[in-house]
Amino acid sequence: MPELPEVETIRRGLGPKVVGRTLERAEVRFPALVRGSTAGEFASRVRGRRVEAVDRRAKFLLFRLSGGTTLLVHLGMSGQLSYWDHRLPDSPRFSVSPLTGLQRTPSQHPVDRHTHVLLHLDGGDRIQYRDIRRFGHLALADTGSVEGLPALRRLGIEPLGPGFTWEAFSGALRGRRGMLKALLLNQSAVVGLGNIYSDEACFEAGLHPRQRLERLGPGALRRLYAAVAMVLDQALGAGGTTLRDYRRADGSHGLNQDRLKAYGRAGQPCARCGAALKRTVVSQRTTVYCGRCQRLK
Repeated sequence: MPELPEVETIRRGLGPKVVGRTLERAEVRFPALVRGSTAGEFASRVRGRRVEAVDRRAKFLLFRLSGGTTLLVHLGMSGQLSYWDHRLPDSPRFSVSPLTGLQRTPSQHPVDRHTHVLLHLDGGDRIQYRDIRRFGHLALADTGSVEGLPALRRLGIEPLGPGFTWEAFSGALRGRRGMLKALLLNQSAVVGLGNIYSDEACFEAGLHPRQRLERLGPGALRRLYAAVAMVLDQALGAGGTTLRDYRRADGSHGLNQDRLKAYGRAGQPCARCGAALKRTVVSQRTTVYCGRCQRLK
């Protein structure tokens, strides 16, 4: 978490607000989150650059800056990227749990101890990067070399948009072996699915998450193809899934958590057949499935 729908929701929220704006300065409050350069070098390289586009590749946000530089942002486990508008008041009820750091209010908030990077824009607004667990990171790269970076070079096909065809999907899976959910998680065939949407896609397709990929026939693969697109489109339409940390660019919650049919529902009745959902582990991730609807073959 966040997964593809959450990152794409943030991209769509930030893009209209920041494209065409100038980064006047960067304030790095936790230097370890910046990779490949010191905090001072990072601040110097972004100062004065205009944001020309906000793109996404898998779970990476790509801020295309003037001068042929791209700012990459990965949210890790708990990263939040929000837009702070100087014309709006901070939430008067904003507070965080002293134990977990979780926000108690879903709205614009002031800088706190978990707000680690501030990108100050012309006009007085800013982009705020907040990360409780600090597993995310920011990095700068030459725009022409971004796709060749090790973190991006191995990535599979994008499951949103017109390029996600049956031919592209089946080609990405051809010749692959191993457990179904493990493949969805590793990003080398299809990108953007983490623990939540891998469970949801397997459930919608009626496939056991531990099912061996090489034993799936064309009919099962077509169900999986349709399920991946469906669960991601649903989550994107709901603004993502907020379970703990995730917030949209304006600080509000996603709404997809109320629509989940498998993830986090172990012991609860299956939405399809009523049987109690079961729990297992795949690739060291807790995994939920229906033993009746998703039989291992």
